[in-house]
Amino acid sequence: MSGSGLIRWGAAAFMLAGVAFITRSRIPAASSLGDTIQLVAIALLAVGLVGLHALQKDHYGRIGRVFGLAGLSIAVIAALASAIARIVILVTGSKALLPIIDLAGPGVLLGLVLCGVATLLARVLPLWAGVGLIVALPLRFALVVIDPWGLTLFGLWWVVLGYVLWSRREAVGQQPSRVT
Repeated sequence: MSGSGLIRWGAAAFMLAGVAFITRSRIPAASSLGDTIQLVAIALLAVGLVGLHALQKDHYGRIGRVFGLAGLSIAVIAALASAIARIVILVTGSKALLPIIDLAGPGVLLGLVLCGVATLLARVLPLWAGVGLIVALPLRFALVVIDPWGLTLFGLWWVVLGYVLWSRREAVGQQPSRVT
């Protein structure tokens, strides 16, 4: 698949993940439908990160490339591990894999922080996009006390980032590569 195709799919995945998180925020916490929507949102988030990387990969510089690849790898592996554990829990009803979900949160957090730093270094997206990647999940955890609004704002963030990614997919070919 071409880079532009990955960017387009990633942008759509971010926007759909955001809508899924917003929808999840409106469903009672102890709900299998809510758990299923959360699972979809997490999987879409992983796809979105691949698109983000495809947009920026030629602009990172050496240090940014390390941060970008590490962040992408950690976040995607943690998100997919969480999604698979949620599927097993939904299908079997067993809670044995809950520790994987608990460990996936910090993994996704670390991955998003590294992706945020790489985004700041790549300078392809606006400054607020990189900062948002760094603070989105910690802010979500901090706003858990005002649920469902914390999850709603978290979802809105991914919709906005997806839109920005979608709008940048054409312009990125016009920018020179950053060499350091």
